[in-house]
Amino acid sequence: AVAVNPTIVTELERIGVKDCKQLSDKKVAEFAGKIRQIALGRYQELILLPNRYNSLYATMKKEGKNLNHLMAWAHARVIEDTLAIAPCNFAIADKFADVRFIESKLMTRGRTVVLIQKTHAENNIAVAAASVLARDSFLRGLAGLSQKYGVDFPKGAGTPVASAIRQFVAQQGKELLPEVGKVHFRTFEGVL
Repeated sequence: AVAVNPTIVTELERIGVKDCKQLSDKKVAEFAGKIRQIALGRYQELILLPNRYNSLYATMKKEGKNLNHLMAWAHARVIEDTLAIAPCNFAIADKFADVRFIESKLMTRGRTVVLIQKTHAENNIAVAAASVLARDSFLRGLAGLSQKYGVDFPKGAGTPVASAIRQFVAQQGKELLPEVGKVHFRTFEGVL
């Protein structure tokens, strides 16, 4: 999440920040560094490495919940953490499910703001900046896992990912798969 004020908005617009889906990986890294400087002390990043993600997902699944519940928890957590350092009156989030998903996960600080959830929220400069930080964290995490295990983990799904998973299993074994990916995804189910 990125908390903006008029000065930050002007700077983000000046450098051309836009939704991460419109940027190359190189541009994401470049913009992320600039965003972290421009919004210094006014942003929060929640990084869920695969092992933590898988643990949270398994817990929620046992409770009869799904991926939307996990995403809502993560959104609410980062909103709460951002409000602790940069109080404001409004928060904007991408609408990925019923608005009650995030609203129900908000705690004390989050319940003091007006939460706006809308599709294509990344058209808002603050949400676009947050998407860049999220994508940058994902790319750095993926690179770190690739370096740690000596396997080039590609982004996305499909044949290249399945091949990387098979290579990883051959080198490390199936028991370590939760360390490198979302094991409930179909790509992993085929290997498991």
